[in-house]
Amino acid sequence: MEGNEFVSDSAEKISSIYIGNVPWKASPDDISMLLSSQANVQVKDVRIVKEKATGRSKGYAFVDIVNKDPEAFIQSAPELVLQGRTLTVKYANARKLEQNEFKPL
Repeated sequence: MEGNEFVSDSAEKISSIYIGNVPWKASPDDISMLLSSQANVQVKDVRIVKEKATGRSKGYAFVDIVNKDPEAFIQSAPELVLQGRTLTVKYANARKLEQNEFKPL
């Protein structure tokens, strides 16, 4: 099992996915509807990463999906296009601590 997955009661995996090349004007609902309709996955959460100073999208998002075979989803994802842009889809890496964040003892 990947580091960013856990198993629900129905034996479907909830996986954290990185989505890159996201159009700046795309909303979480746009991403959720695209994945639900074209990729046939259940979307639990969409987090578009934004610049702190301006609030503008950085062009990528993290999405939690429910799918029995997340690897198959990632393999078929190069075909996903949102607002004219082909999305980059892969497993999300574990979050790295920022230099000024506390580390647990």
